[in-house]
Amino acid sequence: MGSPKIRNYKAGSVIYFEGDTGTEIYVLQNGRILLTSVDIGTNEDVKEDVQRGQFFGVKSALGRYPREDTAQVLTDSIVLVFQVDDFEELSLRNPRVVLQMLKVFSSQLRKIHRKVREFLGEDHQQDSSVELLKVAEHYYKTKRNDHALHAFEAYIRHYANGSFIDRAKSMAHMIKKGDPYPAHLSPIESEMDKVKSMGFSGGSSGNSGADLLGTPPLQSESLAPPPLEGMEESGESVSTYYYDALNAFSQQDYEKSIELYQMVFTIKNMKGESDRKIVEKAQFDLGKVYLKAKKLKEAEAQLIQFIKKYPNSENHKKAFIHIAEVYISKGDKARATAVLQKAVSMVPADADTKKAKELLVKLK
Repeated sequence: MGSPKIRNYKAGSVIYFEGDTGTEIYVLQNGRILLTSVDIGTNEDVKEDVQRGQFFGVKSALGRYPREDTAQVLTDSIVLVFQVDDFEELSLRNPRVVLQMLKVFSSQLRKIHRKVREFLGEDHQQDSSVELLKVAEHYYKTKRNDHALHAFEAYIRHYANGSFIDRAKSMAHMIKKGDPYPAHLSPIESEMDKVKSMGFSGGSSGNSGADLLGTPPLQSESLAPPPLEGMEESGESVSTYYYDALNAFSQQDYEKSIELYQMVFTIKNMKGESDRKIVEKAQFDLGKVYLKAKKLKEAEAQLIQFIKKYPNSENHKKAFIHIAEVYISKGDKARATAVLQKAVSMVPADADTKKAKELLVKLK
């Protein structure tokens, strides 16, 4: 195994920028390094200090995709630098390295779970078992299978008698087999409605809910995936396009995200209220993507259309704030102020109200 290299970085330097590609993995020996990334929900910077002895740059190097954050050196620092092959060999020989990474990744995964729920506008009071399952299915749909399997197995461990235990087991089994997500499986939201109508709860009921999926109960020793009879062969669906668009946005591929969100609106055969809610979210999210992509004219038009079409949406106030951000980007402080004042006047007062007030202060 090749030895890691020792590098000294001066305060103020940058080890790598977000979007860079590289095959180096780092361990902080001494000093202070700050990781900065962009929150997918608020587009604001998220900062995290690297702890001494902590790895960073691991996921992007192993996965061979662009860096997800910027590593900035705040004080003179000493860093160990591994190449991927050397790091993999070290991990095989030293289980403690793997355990340390798992602790870091588990913490990061919990943060990702929370941000996904916030970005999707989920109710924080929702049953925790259902939240976990929805996060797992989101990762499966967006082809982040390692995260998905981790979440499904957590559901299986903690909610062995849950209403959707067989669904979780089937999904976990499919991931292990390398099968793609069954795109036309009924969304969890519609299955939740059925469970509620039959008097079951999402997390504590002893009923498996397998009958609601149109599949027989699965035996613990045989975790066969739910059959797909009656499902369309095409992968085109509202949920498929929506989650693909969301994934493209998280990867900062804004053009692809815009294209996929627009495809959501081409689907004519809606599958009940769950699809209609996804379309509503897509209308709002598309405005956000336009704004992030600096397509200000399109962002303004899309968000205004959303406000008119969905006056009772939970994202109504957020849409006004994003329109104000469009005007701020255009340098039109007067219109931005007027829109933000409108947002502040909306009830109830909440986190969006606070954000609107903060923007108003910055405009003065």
